[in-house]
Amino acid sequence: VLNYIKGLEFFLNESFIYKILLIISLMVSIIERIFLNFKWLKFYLKLSLLQDRLNRFTIIFVKS
Repeated sequence: VLNYIKGLEFFLNESFIYKILLIISLMVSIIERIFLNFKWLKFYLKLSLLQDRLNRFTIIFVKS
């Protein structure tokens, strides 16, 4: 579609706007994916810290 519009000189501004809109939508999807990865990383770290605490309490309980 963009190649066809690029061929028409009348729609130069519109093709530029379409390119910007496509780039923005691509950037938004990439940013959403990055934040989803951060969310999973945060979840994993919380679980690992919880597991570490439980292990410590178990050791303390067994020693006493």
